[in-house]
Amino acid sequence: MRSDLTDVTLQHKSIYINNVLRFPFLSPPPVKNLLYTMEMLKAFEANDKSGNLTYSFGTIMAELPLPAKHSRILLKSAEMGCSSEIISILAILQLQDTFVCPKVLYDELLETIKTYIKNLVEITFSLLLEVAPCYFSTPTL
Repeated sequence: MRSDLTDVTLQHKSIYINNVLRFPFLSPPPVKNLLYTMEMLKAFEANDKSGNLTYSFGTIMAELPLPAKHSRILLKSAEMGCSSEIISILAILQLQDTFVCPKVLYDELLETIKTYIKNLVEITFSLLLEVAPCYFSTPTL
């Protein structure tokens, strides 16, 4: 499969094009890809048995400006009471490149990381100095 057709199929169904297998695509995708997409929408509970969008998930998923997988996760998180965590994760996933840093902030960021690592090493070393005598004085099995 070259690309995921789940979002395209969900949008088609939201504008009442229910039979996407017969839709006149300019370059029609393979039928097996469309069938896989229909199975995915059914797994997301976006389709009912007859292939129409469900009111509980399908229509809401089509309205959200997210990929179908992400919108389904978001809707399910509301039921499970973990929406704030999922929103944070989905926001991170929407970024194109999470490691882009402006050149102006790069030196400051690098210095902060160096300081953090230095402090971490010092704390770890001092902790080892305190714990080592106790560790070596206990009998081993």
